[in-house]
Amino acid sequence: MPATTITNINTFLQLIENLPSKDTHFVYRGQKNSEWELESAAMRRLLRTYGQLFRESPSELDESFLHYHDHTLLSSARERGFGYDNGQNLTDLELLAKLQHFGGATGLIDFTRNPLVALWFACEDDTHDGTLFVLASAPLPDLTQLGIPGYGAPVTIRDVFRYSRSDDEATTWEPPLTGDATPRIIAQQSVFVIDQSRGLQPSVIHAVTIPADAKDPLRDSLAGLGVTQHSLFVDFYGFATNNKFDSPTAYAVDESFAIGLRFHRFGDFPQAISKYNEYISNGNSNGEVHFLRGNAYAGVGEHRLAIEEYNRTIDEFKQELQHVRHLVHYNRANAKVQESDMDGAIDDYNAALTLDTNYKDAIYNRGNTHALVGNHEDAIADFEKLHENKDAAFNKGNALLWLGRFDEAMDSYGIAFDGEDGGILSGDNARELSRLQDLIGDQDAEVRIGAKSEPRGLIYQDPRRTPVEIDGERPIEVIVDLDGKRLLRRDQRLRLEGNRQHRGNAGYKTSNGAPFGRRKIILVRVLDRGQTGQTGDLPFE
Repeated sequence: MPATTITNINTFLQLIENLPSKDTHFVYRGQKNSEWELESAAMRRLLRTYGQLFRESPSELDESFLHYHDHTLLSSARERGFGYDNGQNLTDLELLAKLQHFGGATGLIDFTRNPLVALWFACEDDTHDGTLFVLASAPLPDLTQLGIPGYGAPVTIRDVFRYSRSDDEATTWEPPLTGDATPRIIAQQSVFVIDQSRGLQPSVIHAVTIPADAKDPLRDSLAGLGVTQHSLFVDFYGFATNNKFDSPTAYAVDESFAIGLRFHRFGDFPQAISKYNEYISNGNSNGEVHFLRGNAYAGVGEHRLAIEEYNRTIDEFKQELQHVRHLVHYNRANAKVQESDMDGAIDDYNAALTLDTNYKDAIYNRGNTHALVGNHEDAIADFEKLHENKDAAFNKGNALLWLGRFDEAMDSYGIAFDGEDGGILSGDNARELSRLQDLIGDQDAEVRIGAKSEPRGLIYQDPRRTPVEIDGERPIEVIVDLDGKRLLRRDQRLRLEGNRQHRGNAGYKTSNGAPFGRRKIILVRVLDRGQTGQTGDLPFE
């Protein structure tokens, strides 16, 4: 494990830039005192109770660690009625996260995906050297889907702690965004690392020492990048802490950025843009403000301006925002979709997935974009990667419909039917598809996409702007030609709902953007050319 000393921001950014990026995800934690071990509060509590000799008996330590969480914390909390939140029963992990939020000593350790945030925490308290830990990590999987004996539903806290990854990867878990801690979780890009009682040292890539006399200059540099106590602690607790008796009464950095970010979080994008412009005009140009201004432009439908901001963020501030480059590519891809640059959008989704191979929203939106340009096989391949995702199952059903694979489409609609608002639309499409299968009967039928009704641009469109028309207001048309195999007195038309919307922009110190796109109707036209003797191109009215 390399030991490094950092005294200035440029050296730190270079260290982050040089981290191996292929198939590796990193998380970061800053501790203001370098004498502190990297371990959970639960472990510190157990060691304080039983003494350091406890470490010499690994099996006893493991069992005590599990018993502590299972009985001392979770069972006791549930007996006191604390196992619910807003009427919903909390899972073991969710209850543990709630205990952690209120100061309980758990086996969860707070980390961040943003190295600058970790550096800020390491720079607290000028009286001690600090340490910043860089860990290789991998997310906790759905244990019920692994096919491993003993991992059933519901998943217990014992299952979570017994699950072990390779020695060189820490296991991470992201809690759902609920409750009053949500703004802080978003601002700090928080993630929990699950302590495995045997320690996390094998997964540590770097342990960076921050000398006490370098902390003040580093905090100034971080403030210039928009990383301050005000930007990280944005919930009520943070507001109260920022206004203690010994807190300064003015912002330590240009106030316009903090005000712009506040407008942004409340969804007032024009005011946010105005403040970001003011901040930049005062000579404060950095990757963070350009990324945020791009997101704000996207929020008001100015997608070309958003693309310009994302271009600048990627080209000029590569090192500074290395930890969120996948988000910049993803948001730029979304903007390109709304500007009808589908090839460019797919390239950016690919870039985002190269940086984060498990970025589900990027997989989903890439699948939707493939569908927009008629690459239905590619769309199906993406949607199949999103197991149990109801929206993906619905869209996969539509792609299969376009390819004439009706039985498979019906299966996909069946999966989607089980989900939230999708039940209604999936049921409608399944009923229409059943009608189509009845019309075809046992005969083979040819499915063609009429040349005049292929997607020629954006099917989905932000409803706040003038809709883009494709062949006027015509729906997408799928022709099913029976070619004389079954007599129909007249053409039959069936109406199905088009794909569900693209996922919205990824938030950066703000909440995620709203889904975008307008559902397009798919019109299935069943005709019998063989009966009428038609030849040549398929007819369109």
